[in-house]
Amino acid sequence: LSEIAFDPANENVIYLGSDWLWKSQDGGDTWNVILDSIGTYQTVAINPSNSKEIYVSAGGFLFKSTDAGQTWQSIPLPEPNSVIPWIEVDWEKRIMYTHIFSQDLSRNVLGIYKMYF
Repeated sequence: LSEIAFDPANENVIYLGSDWLWKSQDGGDTWNVILDSIGTYQTVAINPSNSKEIYVSAGGFLFKSTDAGQTWQSIPLPEPNSVIPWIEVDWEKRIMYTHIFSQDLSRNVLGIYKMYF
């Protein structure tokens, strides 16, 4: 277990990040996998004004859903072969901040990136 996030519009909807991304729609009584394992899901960010909009980070991947996790779109990372251990979103300004470091030891990539969406 690495992340838990609650839908701000519906207290019965819970997202759980582990080796898979899980979703419960009944307050945690039952769970369904909504995104397969590609690494540990580190961050789940839910738009407080539109809870169907969700961003998740998982190792070297960043995903976006606009339908509450039914479908997912991969978002290209600002640096190749990088890892995103966390994301933070300013929903009003539509800015995502990410901490990124390189998996490639021959490159020295480390930093905070600001992405507009």
